[in-house]
Amino acid sequence: MEAGAEEVEVALPRDLIRRPATPLVALHGVDSVHELLAGRMVKVRAVSLEKLAPSTPKPKRGSYDGVRAGGILKAGWLEKHTNKAPAATAALIEWAAADGGEGALAKVVAEIAATRQHFASRGQARVVIVLVAASPVLEDVEQRYALVVQRASLDPRLASLLVTETDIALRFGAERLEGLLLSEARAFFEGAAAWSRKVLETLSPQSQAELIIRHGVKLAFYTEIADPGAPALKEYLTAYKDLSELAAFVPADRHPEVKSVAELLACKVCSLTLASSPPADAHSSLLRHLSLYKDFAGPPSAAFIHLAWLARQHAFFAAQLDLVAAAE
Repeated sequence: MEAGAEEVEVALPRDLIRRPATPLVALHGVDSVHELLAGRMVKVRAVSLEKLAPSTPKPKRGSYDGVRAGGILKAGWLEKHTNKAPAATAALIEWAAADGGEGALAKVVAEIAATRQHFASRGQARVVIVLVAASPVLEDVEQRYALVVQRASLDPRLASLLVTETDIALRFGAERLEGLLLSEARAFFEGAAAWSRKVLETLSPQSQAELIIRHGVKLAFYTEIADPGAPALKEYLTAYKDLSELAAFVPADRHPEVKSVAELLACKVCSLTLASSPPADAHSSLLRHLSLYKDFAGPPSAAFIHLAWLARQHAFFAAQLDLVAAAE
């Protein structure tokens, strides 16, 4: 890999940027049902919290006045959101639903309070409490669950019931939980997008062009998760335009870096365009992309690397067309 492109591959690993943007969520507690849930939730990528490295939210920078970027993209930010830091967490608590006594009710309410405090102390506010009903499950389990939610002062939007006695019940519970987690994850990324948009308003195009592209790429990715479709495509196109304007002024030794970012943004533009428009529109976008960067070949000794890069752009577009054809 060319120098400069290596840093971009760390910041935006090609295999991650080419996947559909799917929020990472965590499952904590009642480990026996994690695999069952993860296999039934396709709109989020659910993993056991214990398998993720501990992370603490970092405070936001107060001001970007005078800040300069040490490269277009910051290493590890996409890896963080796709493989390390969950946007929402499901805290699973085993619940003896058949025991309707005050003692049992007080016990589960206390466990809910302790669980919420545990995550709040770690800065993880987007937590959905999931009561996993232990066998035997009675016919009035929904009413008993509603009572627990009321006693524990839970927001119904942050609470769910999971019954595992039958596959149908498990599937229904997983679907309900998936909806809650997806809603919380999208709210998280809407907040992140709002922050990037706020930062972009303060940056100077004359002296902070690279930071504008960096936050533009972040804004596009966050938007894609929060609202995949036209809004995300618009942000990716804006980031691509800003990058192309910068490309005209960077020295040749930075062409590999610029080209790698352009490739990854073009991949997103292509896949999102194909999802909403005729293939001819995506093909036109590909041709413009190739026209812009066809002369970024670098030194003669690297000509074959540039040819491989050009071929990869065509290969990705062809692969996307195959997916569209397979879905018809």
